[in-house]
Amino acid sequence: MSVAEELQKLHQLREAGAINDDEFVLAKARILSAVPEAQPVPSAPLEATGLGSETLEQETRQWAMFLHLSILAGFVVPMAGLVVPIIIWQVKKADLPGIDAHGKNAFNWIVSKIIYLVAKQTKAKFGNIRWRSRS
Repeated sequence: MSVAEELQKLHQLREAGAINDDEFVLAKARILSAVPEAQPVPSAPLEATGLGSETLEQETRQWAMFLHLSILAGFVVPMAGLVVPIIIWQVKKADLPGIDAHGKNAFNWIVSKIIYLVAKQTKAKFGNIRWRSRS
């Protein structure tokens, strides 16, 4: 059944009163966001690429370790600890789906580090100001 036919059937159900407007909206969004079955999957299956599930898991763990340790690259090259983890995450997340959660975790760490740094600098700059009392 094509997407147009499914939407037409859904519209008929709503007109007949079988479903309410909220259910119609949810079902329509589900139909429109679904990947059509007729389209071929762009990536080759794991067997064709020579990567089994065990190899894929091992590679994901290895790149996750590199991603997390790359945060420490800032001690060697300034700002590298902020850039390198994001680059690894963006490059590898298409090939290794398991790396996405690790990339989000590292990005959260980077954002938190920047917020703490800004708060620390603000406190250092304006923390010693004494307000005059009006007594």
